[in-house]
Amino acid sequence: MKRLLRLLAIAAVLSPSAGWAASPELKPFVRGSWQRVLVAHQQRPTIVHFWGPTCGPCKVELPLIGRFMQDHPGVDVVTISADLVPDQERAARSMLDKSGLAAAENWIFSDGFAERLRFEIDPNWQGEIPRSILVGRDGSRTTIEGSTDTAQLEQWSDRQAAAPSPLRATPVSDHEIKAGDLVIRQPWSRATPAGAKVAGGYLEIENTGSAPDRLVAGSSDVAAKVEVHEMTMKDGVMTMRPAGGLVIEPGSTLKLAPGGYHLMLVDLKKPLKAGDEVAVTLEFEKAGKVNLSFAVQGLGAQGPASGQPGGQMHQQEGHSGTKM
Repeated sequence: MKRLLRLLAIAAVLSPSAGWAASPELKPFVRGSWQRVLVAHQQRPTIVHFWGPTCGPCKVELPLIGRFMQDHPGVDVVTISADLVPDQERAARSMLDKSGLAAAENWIFSDGFAERLRFEIDPNWQGEIPRSILVGRDGSRTTIEGSTDTAQLEQWSDRQAAAPSPLRATPVSDHEIKAGDLVIRQPWSRATPAGAKVAGGYLEIENTGSAPDRLVAGSSDVAAKVEVHEMTMKDGVMTMRPAGGLVIEPGSTLKLAPGGYHLMLVDLKKPLKAGDEVAVTLEFEKAGKVNLSFAVQGLGAQGPASGQPGGQMHQQEGHSGTKM
C-alpha cells in the first residue's frame, strides 16, 4: 500500500496538470523595466495592472482582469506585482494561475528601491494598489486608482477597437526602433547636476522610405515638455534656440547630437543619473507616436557608451534634415 501511495505521489508531481507546470512566469521588474514594457507594447492597446498578494481588493479584481483578457484578445494585459513581502513569488503565481492570468505578461518588483520604480512609472504614485494604467494605441494613458471599473474597461476597449491602426513601431534591438519608414537608433542623454532643470536628448533617425517625414512633437514623464533645439556658433558666440519641426528627407539620416540639433527636456522633475532609462515619446507626421527609452550616460558624455546595445554612434549620411 505504501508503495502504491508513493507511486501516485510521484505521478502527481510529474503530471502536466500539476501546479508547477501551469505556474505563470514572473519577470523581475527592476530599473528600466517600465520603459521596456512601453516599447514592447507600443501602438497596442494595453492594460497594465498593479496588484499584490497581500492586497484584499486585488483578490476580487484579478479574476475580473483574467476574464476581460479572455474576452478581449486584441488587448494586451500586463500585470505587475508591486508588493515587497516575503515569499511573494509563490503566492503571486498561485493567484495569477487561479485568476486565469497565467498567459498574461506577468512581472514582480525585484528591486529594493520600490520608490524609484514607482517614480519611473508615475512620479505621483505613492504605492497604493490596486492601480491600472490603460495605454492606448496612440500612447495616451488613463490611470485608474483603486479597483478597476469593468464598464470603463469595456468602453476604453471599444474606443481602441474603433481607432485606426497606427503604423507599428517594432523593436529591432534595445536601442533601435523601426516605425513605418523610420529607423530610430541609439537614443541617449546625459546625467544632470543636482538642481538642473534641463537635459539634452540625442539620437539618429533614418528615413528608408520614398517620402519625407517630420518630427513634430515630443513628451516625457520626467519633464514638463520636450522641444527640438538647434545650437549654432556665430562670431565666436554660441546660441541655442527652438528649431520647430525637423524634416527627415527620404534616403537620409537626421542626427541629433551635442553641438547641433538636439532634444531639450525642459523643467525636469528629477535629476538624470548615469545608468537611468528615460521614457520619451516622439511624434512624427507620418510614423505617428513612438515610445523610446533614452540611456543616460555620464556628465559630459559625447555619445553612447562603448559596448552599449546598438553599437557606436553612426556617422551622418545624406542630409542632416531641414527646419520647418
